Amino acid sequence: MLRRQLESRYLSMSLSPSEITTLSSLLDQALALPVEQRQGWLDALDPEHESLAPQLRKMLALDGRAEADPFLQSLPRLQRHEAVASAGDAIGPYRLLREIGRGGMGSVWLAERTDGSFKRTVAIKLPRLAWDEGLAGRMARERDIGALLEHPSIARLYDAGFDQLGRPYLVMEFVDGLPIDAWCAAHQVSLHDRLRLFVQVVRAVAYAHGRMVVHRDLKPANVLVTTGGSVRLLDFGISKLLDDIGPAQPGLTLEQGRALTPVYASPEQIGGRPATVQSDVYSLGVLLYELLTGSLPFKPQRETPGALEAAILAGERVPASRRVTDRDTARALRGDLDAILGRALHAEPERRYASADALAHDIERFLAGDAVAARPDSLAYRLRIALRRHRLAAIAGSLILLSLLVGGGLAVRQSQRAAAAAEREQLVKSFVGDMLRASLSTPHDGSGARGVVQGSVDNGMRLIQTRFVGQPALQAELQGTVGAIYSSMGAYAYAAEYRQRRLGALRDSGAGGPAMAEAEAQLAEDLLRAGKSAQAATHAAQAVAFAQGQPAALNDALALMARVHLADGKPAEAAKTLDRLEAGLAGVREETLALAWLRAGRALWQISQAVGDEGDRQLAQAIEIATRREGPTSLAAIDMRLALARERGRRNFGDTEAQRQFAAALQALEARGGPDAVRAAYERAQLWWLLPGNNPHMPYAQAVAELRKSQSAIDNAALPVPALMRAEMDFFRGQIEVQYGNLVEAERWLGAGRDLVLQANEAPAPRFRALGYLATLANETGRPDEADALWLERQKLRAAMGQQRHLYSAYDFVGRAANLTMAGRFDEAGRVLAEAPHFEAAASGAAMPKAVAALHFAAARLQFERGRFAAARAAIADVPVTVDAGDGVGSGAVLRAQLQCADAQTARAGWASLEKEIQAEAPVRYAHAPYLAWLRAQSGLCALSFGDRATAMHRGAEARAAFVVQPGVHPYHKAPLERLEAALRQTRPQG
Repeated sequence: MLRRQLESRYLSMSLSPSEITTLSSLLDQALALPVEQRQGWLDALDPEHESLAPQLRKMLALDGRAEADPFLQSLPRLQRHEAVASAGDAIGPYRLLREIGRGGMGSVWLAERTDGSFKRTVAIKLPRLAWDEGLAGRMARERDIGALLEHPSIARLYDAGFDQLGRPYLVMEFVDGLPIDAWCAAHQVSLHDRLRLFVQVVRAVAYAHGRMVVHRDLKPANVLVTTGGSVRLLDFGISKLLDDIGPAQPGLTLEQGRALTPVYASPEQIGGRPATVQSDVYSLGVLLYELLTGSLPFKPQRETPGALEAAILAGERVPASRRVTDRDTARALRGDLDAILGRALHAEPERRYASADALAHDIERFLAGDAVAARPDSLAYRLRIALRRHRLAAIAGSLILLSLLVGGGLAVRQSQRAAAAAEREQLVKSFVGDMLRASLSTPHDGSGARGVVQGSVDNGMRLIQTRFVGQPALQAELQGTVGAIYSSMGAYAYAAEYRQRRLGALRDSGAGGPAMAEAEAQLAEDLLRAGKSAQAATHAAQAVAFAQGQPAALNDALALMARVHLADGKPAEAAKTLDRLEAGLAGVREETLALAWLRAGRALWQISQAVGDEGDRQLAQAIEIATRREGPTSLAAIDMRLALARERGRRNFGDTEAQRQFAAALQALEARGGPDAVRAAYERAQLWWLLPGNNPHMPYAQAVAELRKSQSAIDNAALPVPALMRAEMDFFRGQIEVQYGNLVEAERWLGAGRDLVLQANEAPAPRFRALGYLATLANETGRPDEADALWLERQKLRAAMGQQRHLYSAYDFVGRAANLTMAGRFDEAGRVLAEAPHFEAAASGAAMPKAVAALHFAAARLQFERGRFAAARAAIADVPVTVDAGDGVGSGAVLRAQLQCADAQTARAGWASLEKEIQAEAPVRYAHAPYLAWLRAQSGLCALSFGDRATAMHRGAEARAAFVVQPGVHPYHKAPLERLEAALRQTRPQG
């Protein structure tokens, strides 16, 4: 005990593992001497040990006065109730029955629940309280780790907390079984059956590793076998999430809370280095060695802790076949099993098995009679394996033996390659799912989208590098696989990060042009979809460069480059690239995806130039080509269908072709399954975000309910959904709430996802859309300066997309002018409208576009709010009565009705128009929408102007109820109600 205390106080973090070993050995020698002989021993130290003498003197000076040492006196003292537990004690809602185990970390009790919520016999762990102040944190970490691990071979953690006396406890599944070594001895289990049982242990550990949890204390006592022969892995109490691994103290005993078992600890744990999955592989090797031989792999020269540490650090392992006396057992261990154990127990972590899965695979290969990866691939070894698998053929004679030597070597080599390929495929499949979950465990820390995505990817990359050390090709393959999964589910920001890492690995390995062109194109595609068009342009250009001399790859890269240009708001560059692509396809007779994307690119270009009908026809042709080329679930066809559905639906939601294309795209995604099904839910959510703006008759309840369905589909997806995707779902919900007027919910949902969504979307188009909703919310809640800044940024993004003269640019000016008008900043609003494009060619006539009409109505709204009714009427004199458009406050029809209400001769007609608008809006909008309340107050004012007091009071009461529910709306919305209530008070009937 004294030795451990001395080390805990005086070993320096700067000591190397070899120095630690030497110091421990010297300390053992000194403590074995009488006190009066130690000084002479110190003076006679070899010169090579002089650097350690000062520390030895300090450590030995404590001997004989340990109780007086203030350091030792300062150790936490146990109170009586902390140190003692008895049968019958209440621990939270549990009652202790009997103690079933005791160790360095505390005691374990059989217990039962007493509060009547359910009946269950459990095991309760009561950690010792003489530890540091971090005990509560470790308890919480163990509880969180336990919640991560749901595996039939891992004992479940049910509960954790502190009892009435402040004692911490952990409630675990009670496993009625024996330690694995005792169970095997009691049942006289054969060597092969021990190996099969051990594989269960390794698979459970691999599962935990897949969730970034390292056990760090694997030993027989923590591996129980039930009466039915099933394994249960216990005690993740000293586990650590890989995220938390950092520099540790050297030596086995320095960290008071670090309760690991020396004989099963890896060299890096003894040396104070971080524990990794290879550390658990080492401990598994010790466990297997003991299970097969009945002894531990090390025989130190002296039975002291220092000598044990020295043996482990030096890797002085005795081969298993030499530790048993039974000849048959020794023969069975010699060769493959010695090699498997040797690899698992290697002193250098990078030379062990890269993962627990790899160890399990090698044991299973041994059991099946196949070659094991731990053995060198020599001709003699291949022959022995061939003889083992073809024993009857071998004894048939030398001719067959010769054929095995010549042709059998090739067959075995081919078999090995096939087995290696199958193992690789299984390894990738089994690893990727766990890695996805582990890489998405990073919580949002407020650092924005980049921080969340980068943190999650770093988790996954760390797991790849930790589990597959020295296997760059497999690491690159996994990076590409995970990137493809994220891309398929629509999590493009995450996909791009993994594609970037893979690209770097390929570049470092000197990959050729075709591989680099493909990798650059995949990265550009994901960056484009993630809204990072500027970065996408760089990598698309690289794809074009690497594809030179490869016509098919070059055409694909040019098609991608054209789409990037369009998304980046550069239609002229897109047109040039499409011309180059068309020239490259001139001599190609077959229908290729590049041809489909040429058609799609032309279509998107035409749509960007407001030539929608021709663009629709081109997109339809592109879809047909892609479908013929790749079938009904073609990803290219899916993307094109979605683009066509959005464009047609944006112009006219009732368009049946838009609905048909969208339904076909979702059906194809769902048919593909897996991550594509996640994308289907995500795309459906985007649809229900976009539809309300294009379908004035869709009720609020329907839009919210449909979005919730998509959210539920994502919540129940088999694959984990990234934080950014969930943030976008929140943002979609917030945008719907803005459109329908539930501003309280809009603030909540937009606030939840705002930072992530805006930081993730660097491209103009998606950011442009998001800013419109944020500007509207700021305006509706009375924050005009914030709203104006957002509208200005939106206008700049419109310019960046090359759409300053696009018809829809009129709405930017309308929204900004309305915000200023509602704030009473009339002169500023007038200047904004004066800067708007005039669109002379489409400024009048029955075919006047709504966007142009909206500018006229916005100008009329400004004059109306100034009280200049004649000027307001003049502003819309050229707008046909059949054309209705929003003015940023309400519809054009409402403004016309307000102008009618301002004239006593036409007030009744104006009131009827307002009532018609209310009847149309009430079933659709949120019940307490400020616009609806504003409309009702306007109707009340108009009714009061011609003496209908009852209607005025009714509409006023409805408006007042809305502002009670949503008090934080713009004063502009409340102003008509205030005027109405004042007028009602002045005209109150006498008596």
